[in-house]
Amino acid sequence: MEPSLRRDDDRAGERVTVSAGRELTMTTVSSGPPIVVAASGVLDASTSKRFEDAIGDHLAEHVSVVIDVSNLATCDSSGLGALVRLNRRAQRLGGSVAIKHPRQHIADLLMMTGVGKVIEIIPADD
Repeated sequence: MEPSLRRDDDRAGERVTVSAGRELTMTTVSSGPPIVVAASGVLDASTSKRFEDAIGDHLAEHVSVVIDVSNLATCDSSGLGALVRLNRRAQRLGGSVAIKHPRQHIADLLMMTGVGKVIEIIPADD
């Protein structure tokens, strides 16, 4: 099943919902710079492509994006790959991707896989 994508056009407060049996919602919290996007739900094989496309759209307009993952329930290797590819794209544009407020299990995953060494992690206590 191809994931469905719903996008409201208002950039600040924009909501993008990706659904393929599991849901990922992205909301533009701040129009920047840097732009801040809050992601909630599941970042996995069924949602990572649309996640990457939606964040990539923001990178086309802003070179730096902060992704607030405090409400992200889970992230698998597809989600990690999307984060790394987005970071590489931002670096080519002279910008960056940062991951803000990961839950402990996601922070552990980012550090164990080495992703936390190439993408800035903003801990919840900041």
